Amino acid sequence: MARDQFIEHYRTSLAMHGLPLGDPDALEGTPTTGVPVSLQAWYEVAGNSRLNSAHNRILGPGLLRYADDKVIFAVENQEAVVWGFDAATTADDPEIWQGQTAEADDRFEWYSEEALLSRFLMTMLDRTISHERPIA
Repeated sequence: MARDQFIEHYRTSLAMHGLPLGDPDALEGTPTTGVPVSLQAWYEVAGNSRLNSAHNRILGPGLLRYADDKVIFAVENQEAVVWGFDAATTADDPEIWQGQTAEADDRFEWYSEEALLSRFLMTMLDRTISHERPIA
């Protein structure tokens, strides 16, 4: 899927739920090198939206961090779980992995979410709406 298609997909999904769009200019000048196209499109549509912190947190491009061989882009609301994608990926819409802290050390144990990033973001949106309505 091309960037414009991701953008349209996200805008349609937010509008369907009656949610406001973020301000695409709010992230202008923020580096997105190494950020998959599907996540760049999310930032453009909802980058500074309350959606990104109303329940679980979608991290902004300047807050992404590395752990093991993953780029962490989301954190569960109780900070027990993180979500990331392979740091070496070149995919526009990569597979998402859930990281749970291993008890023996500071590393994560990673499990596939069996979902691509764009689908994962829509699932997060649905969970946020069901837990935190109203969001606007």
